[in-house]
Amino acid sequence: MRHRPSSAKLIATILIGMALGQGCGEERPPSPNLLLITLEDVRPDDLACYEPSAEQGYALCNLAQEGGRFVWAFSPSPATGPAAASVLTGESGLQHGVTESAASFLPSSKKTVAEWLREGGYATAAFISNPELNRARNLHQGFDVYRDRLEMDAVAATAHNWMRHVQAPWFVWVHLSDVAPQPGPTQAAMPESTLLRLDRGVAELTTTLDEGTGAPGILLAGLHGRPDPNSKDRPLALARLRVPLIWRVPSQSGGPGVGRRIRTPVSLIDIAPTLIAAGGVATKPAEFEGPPLPYADGSKRPDRTLLATQGDSTLIIRGAEYADYPDAKQTEPRPVSGRLWPASNPASERRPRHDTGQSARERSLRLQAWLPDRPSPDEP
Repeated sequence: MRHRPSSAKLIATILIGMALGQGCGEERPPSPNLLLITLEDVRPDDLACYEPSAEQGYALCNLAQEGGRFVWAFSPSPATGPAAASVLTGESGLQHGVTESAASFLPSSKKTVAEWLREGGYATAAFISNPELNRARNLHQGFDVYRDRLEMDAVAATAHNWMRHVQAPWFVWVHLSDVAPQPGPTQAAMPESTLLRLDRGVAELTTTLDEGTGAPGILLAGLHGRPDPNSKDRPLALARLRVPLIWRVPSQSGGPGVGRRIRTPVSLIDIAPTLIAAGGVATKPAEFEGPPLPYADGSKRPDRTLLATQGDSTLIIRGAEYADYPDAKQTEPRPVSGRLWPASNPASERRPRHDTGQSARERSLRLQAWLPDRPSPDEP
């Protein structure tokens, strides 16, 4: 006599069959094209979407209309080389080892976003207008094409020509930089002509990319800002570390679009895991120091610790507070600290002003617990 299967077993069998049928019939959606644009010496208040009185940066800000801009984004270094290495590896300078010295280079043991994506089936290319990011610094790891000596005004056309002749999916890094002398420490403003050229370059890159199979994911970020005349040559002044960051999720993405304005503090080390996740490449969370960029603010902004370093100086951002330590080994750091936004106005986007009084000293001593351990000079 044949036994009739129980109703629970029958339902389980049907669900398994449906799952198998869907798995056989559905194809994995195509991987999206991804474009990373980096800039130098641009501060958020240079752009109209960050500072209403600004009269430049409209092409850059257009990306935020369909994506999101991050109000409090910070570079882990005020120097181009270390900041670029952090973008590519998802690691801070203490981990990837690249310094501001032109002789410093990325170790081959460090895996870049280009290597991750190439393993996931991507064609990869970089078009660079600052010779400081040349091949000798080993930042070309994972790129099929690496053009590191282009004029800024030629970058967009060169990148477009490559994109037209390569099979999707592709990942392209474009670095737009005017290698002419930049404003000195007593000049806070960037020349209007430079901003116009940067804006034109971004417009040339992005206006025709949405044609065809789908709009690519576009992530735009500054590598560092400019010196502030009021910082008295402090290497890690916030004006040199706070950067514009805009992320437009690719149209093929099955996830939500980024909110228009995100106030959660983030770092450039979050860019690599963001692009890798957007490309559908599986990684382990432990591979990167930072998480992918958030899609929206949570109910409460987390007290994440962000670091910036240069030489023996360290800046710590913990939640809304920050403190600048000229030497990480000092037990009595100079009390320069402050808040990113006032406690009375969490929605403020104004440039923070640091404190120098007793409250600054107390804050600096409190945040000192988050100073990273550094290798001693005797360690290899």
